[in-house]
Amino acid sequence: MKLSARKEKILANVVEHYIPTGEPVGSKALSEKLGYSSATIRNEMSELCELGLLEKNHASSGRIPTSAGYRYYIDNLMSTSPLGDMECAKLEAMLRAGAKTPEKILENAGGILARLTGCATVVTTPADAQAKISKVELIPASSKTAILVLLTSSGILKNCVCRIDIDINENVKDRFKEIVDKYFLKAKVAELSEEMLEEIIGALENEDYAIKPLLSALYELGKEAGESKAYVEGESNLLAHRDAYGDITELMQFLQQREQLSRLVSFQETPQNSRMSILIGSENYFAEMEQSSVILSRYAFGNNAMGTIGVIGPTRIDYAKLIPDVEYLTDMVGRLLSEHYSEDEE
Repeated sequence: MKLSARKEKILANVVEHYIPTGEPVGSKALSEKLGYSSATIRNEMSELCELGLLEKNHASSGRIPTSAGYRYYIDNLMSTSPLGDMECAKLEAMLRAGAKTPEKILENAGGILARLTGCATVVTTPADAQAKISKVELIPASSKTAILVLLTSSGILKNCVCRIDIDINENVKDRFKEIVDKYFLKAKVAELSEEMLEEIIGALENEDYAIKPLLSALYELGKEAGESKAYVEGESNLLAHRDAYGDITELMQFLQQREQLSRLVSFQETPQNSRMSILIGSENYFAEMEQSSVILSRYAFGNNAMGTIGVIGPTRIDYAKLIPDVEYLTDMVGRLLSEHYSEDEE
């Protein structure tokens, strides 16, 4: 669908007035701004309503954008500007200040984006089911406790503390390495299974059975490396937008359901040659999100590892402002994770 130039001007002005104010736009206000007669504006707005791009607000005679109206505006009329050098430098400094581990990078990015946008933010951990286990280290922390570290070919790093019932001496470390090299190293994380673990443990010699907890922990780390988890920051920010929601309670409860949130992110449809997806109102896949918009952007690092950073807010969020913010944060997260990946490889 392609609108006439006049309809596009009217739609753009309605959207750009409604986003910051939340107030419906009438023909008189548009007539004074655009120079068209009120009768002409009313006719054009009536046709935009028939096309499903505008709708009448029950509390006044003005019009407000529909989800389809926002979509047309974003796809055809909206212009964005990249962040300025000072803004970029400030955000980079804030991100690097908390960049001690990949997990902290993601947590920090979500918090920064929530403060920057005044919305809720969602961040998913990186995942690549086709990644292979490229490195495993067993680092003794005490006589019977060790830190187990797993690195995948995509740069995903996982670790945990594990305790066994015997001293972790050189013989234990050597035997553990033999089993890891035989069964785990170079294995795809997608191929790890409980049956495989049971087979490995069932083949252990009696003297090796004490290292079963290490093997079980390594299996769990491998499974985690192939899965993506979603985290939310700034849910309370949405309370400042409660006037944009009929009942914000359902949305707040939905954001606590991490499994559902992961599904929401995984359902994003990214246009060809684009890493960004914007879901507006009814375009979302869950009823709880029908009064919200979601801006999602993929970060990437290593070979194939990818995750998502996004913003959740009411449908009248400032898309032109938020999209560059999300894009820049996504770029920075990818770069910081790549730096950590390079350090781990060394």
